[in-house]
Amino acid sequence: MQKNIQTLKTAHRWAYTFILYTLLGISLAVLFWLEYRYLLPGLDWIKTFRPATLELLSGRTPYAVRTFFMPPWALLPFVPFVWLPERLGGVILTNLGILAYVYLLYKLKARPAAALAFLLSPAAIVGLHSGNIDWLVMLGFVLPPPIGLLLVMIKPQVGIAVAVYWLFIGWKEGKIKKVFQSFTPVVIAYLLSFAAYGLWLQKVDTLVEGSSLRGYMDINLWPVSIPLGLVLLVIALRQRNQFFAFMASPFLSPYVGANSYAVVILGLARYPLEAVAASAGLWIAMLVYRIYP
Repeated sequence: MQKNIQTLKTAHRWAYTFILYTLLGISLAVLFWLEYRYLLPGLDWIKTFRPATLELLSGRTPYAVRTFFMPPWALLPFVPFVWLPERLGGVILTNLGILAYVYLLYKLKARPAAALAFLLSPAAIVGLHSGNIDWLVMLGFVLPPPIGLLLVMIKPQVGIAVAVYWLFIGWKEGKIKKVFQSFTPVVIAYLLSFAAYGLWLQKVDTLVEGSSLRGYMDINLWPVSIPLGLVLLVIALRQRNQFFAFMASPFLSPYVGANSYAVVILGLARYPLEAVAASAGLWIAMLVYRIYP
């Protein structure tokens, strides 16, 4: 009798789990369909990353795309999606970005209120809606430095302070050997990219100074923000607290897109009240600059 009751309880539990996951799957499928039907593909996906990836796969230089000025390996995650219809690829990447942010917040043990403030911040929403890849850069924060640096250095305005932090920690923990182990892969990657495509870094100055990147999406505070960035970096180094390094990078960069300020709120992942305040402040800044998600 007892065995039959236990068997019945197990069957009920399995049935409940099956129904729950079925409903979840249906809900996700409906949500994805609604996104595909009504969500327009991000401009960064359409005008930058997709055409640059197609150029790369064709054996040509991705820097023929006027608005692409990142390391060429930044395009590798897009390879599976450029063969899909433009709209479908864009929607999939938006959802990958959301999943990446959720995973990142979990790995960093973010407080629930801080995580919500981050996900609902206009910077995160703008980045996901436009098809940008800040989420890919920030994923590097939770990877071992030899791998993480390849992602962190895709956008220095998001990750350069973390690279400095890892350099400092590497020197403290293992001197030149540790630094060599951590930084060799990214240095080799840069050298290979220069051999393949020339000194493409020179394109950055030309684009930032002479294109539409200046103005609409660029809301940097440089050079006035340099003291704040340096203070945050020094605090990170003195306290060995990488979260302060997360926040420092945008304030040290002469070009920062609106979406890249999401990393500032990420640095507050364990400080709920501060994260909510920062997210609210970004909403005010977005309204002032008229940059809407």
